[in-house]
Amino acid sequence: MAYLGQVYNEADLPQEDSYEPIPAGWYDAEIKEADIKEAKSGGKYINLQFSITGPTHEGRIVFDLINFINRNPQTMEIAHKQLGSLIRAIGLVRVEDTNELVGGTCSIKVGLSKTTEEYPDPRNEVKGYKKKEGAVPSFQAPKSVQVSPGAVPPAEDKSTPPWARR
Repeated sequence: MAYLGQVYNEADLPQEDSYEPIPAGWYDAEIKEADIKEAKSGGKYINLQFSITGPTHEGRIVFDLINFINRNPQTMEIAHKQLGSLIRAIGLVRVEDTNELVGGTCSIKVGLSKTTEEYPDPRNEVKGYKKKEGAVPSFQAPKSVQVSPGAVPPAEDKSTPPWARR
């Protein structure tokens, strides 16, 4: 046996989160993580983790995959449409690094997956993206800079997401 360091009372501990799917509908959400993963097919996908911020189910996590590199041209076309919809919804003009997505907020349309032999229980799927109601664009237009001939313009700080640069 090993001592836990203190006494834990069941009544004082939080309830475990439910892993039941949330109902289909539109939810406000924030992108908490965005990573590139290798697909089994040899392609690549963006693995997105959204945290629901409202109007209900705050704190619940929903995942989405954008299969942006794939052998199938139709799959890539769909993924590029999804990525375009996502970056417009969070107020970006362009993206070259998944870190630029983290912290972005939008509304996501959540649905339920069809059950399969591999996944017999329904799961949440992201079916679409749109700007949050009343959202202000999170990017700022580039400032025009007067540059003397031969001068090098200042480098842009790319380590900070666009909405955090002010």
